[in-house]
Amino acid sequence: MNYLKIVTIFNSVVIALLFLLVAAETLFPTKGGGDAASGMGRAIYYLAIIALVLLLTLNLLPFKWSKYTAFVLVTVPLFWVAFGSSISNFTRGITNMIEAKPFFEDKERNRMAVAIFNANPDKLKKYIAEVQPRLRENAYGYPLLEMAVANTGSVDNDRERRLECIRALLQAGVSIKSDDPEVEKIHFSPATSGNAPVLRLLLEHGADANARVTDYGSGKRDVVPIIFEALSTSYGAYDCARALLDHGANPNAIMPWDGDHEKMSVLLYAAERQYWGVCKMLIEKGADPRYTTPDGTSMQTFIEQGDSFYPENEQALADFEAVRGIVEGPTTADR
Repeated sequence: MNYLKIVTIFNSVVIALLFLLVAAETLFPTKGGGDAASGMGRAIYYLAIIALVLLLTLNLLPFKWSKYTAFVLVTVPLFWVAFGSSISNFTRGITNMIEAKPFFEDKERNRMAVAIFNANPDKLKKYIAEVQPRLRENAYGYPLLEMAVANTGSVDNDRERRLECIRALLQAGVSIKSDDPEVEKIHFSPATSGNAPVLRLLLEHGADANARVTDYGSGKRDVVPIIFEALSTSYGAYDCARALLDHGANPNAIMPWDGDHEKMSVLLYAAERQYWGVCKMLIEKGADPRYTTPDGTSMQTFIEQGDSFYPENEQALADFEAVRGIVEGPTTADR
């Protein structure tokens, strides 16, 4: 399909219609109306002339970008006319919903929640000072900590202020653990989303680096060491694994099942994902490079797969070679 041709034809039709409107207004100017209406009409008339000249020039230029630019200049206003009110209503509805429905029925706790949502640690600290003893009650304080952690996400927007909100709650005595056994570990979310700064902060305040979380394959709780979750996403995997290892995570942790593999070690899990930097770090922290699963899967399995894989990242390639050197040992030529 020739998109450029379609764009050019569309532009030409719009230009023709605009020309007819300008010509009609020039030959048969609109009568009546007050001074304000007349002035507004003339302003629209002159604006139409400017738009006509601009679109005509862009469409006649022998460049693809000029024709696409003319197309965008036409379609954006049309899109806004067609859907602008719906977008505005949707945005207004979301805003009203947030403002109208409180996070908590309790007034003091709700205003702390609003401060957390708005990433305003100064206000949060002010409100904390007024109710600090109650924050030590798990049912009262822990949901605020959950909200603060969830509010950080994995993006960098206001990250420092969002981290400060978490820090303020922890320093106020909010427990790092929930009394509800059905609630997932507080550091599960930052581990799975690659949010290393939040994960490290929680670990510094007592979160368990060897905690076990839900195996979503079987639905069994407290089965999978959290370090495996930190490696479940490429974003932030290295930094999250490092944070856990720095706080005592077992470098030889075992996952009961990983697909068809039984008793998968975290080192093998990282190698399977080509995280050679993580593999190197795990070995340096004491991971056994010679561990083999009951089905015979070993580091050599993934080394052989990676032997033909040369990443563009020089550091990744260097890490791969370092890990291979450890697993395979020195070659005859090196001895």
